[in-house]
Amino acid sequence: MTADFTVSATQRGLVLSAFSWSYALMQIPAGSLIDGFGERIMVGASAWPAHPRASGRSAPG
Repeated sequence: MTADFTVSATQRGLVLSAFSWSYALMQIPAGSLIDGFGERIMVGASAWPAHPRASGRSAPG
């Protein structure tokens, strides 16, 4: 990955730490939403954009 995108080890570390911090910060609101709506609804809501027809994109072919 470092060679493909020509990034230094410092830049790669900054990207990975930004991901980790944002992931950690979103745990609190995600937990509140799950408590409020329930696990089934939240899993369904998070899987909805992954479905090709739901996002307006169709499968190639």
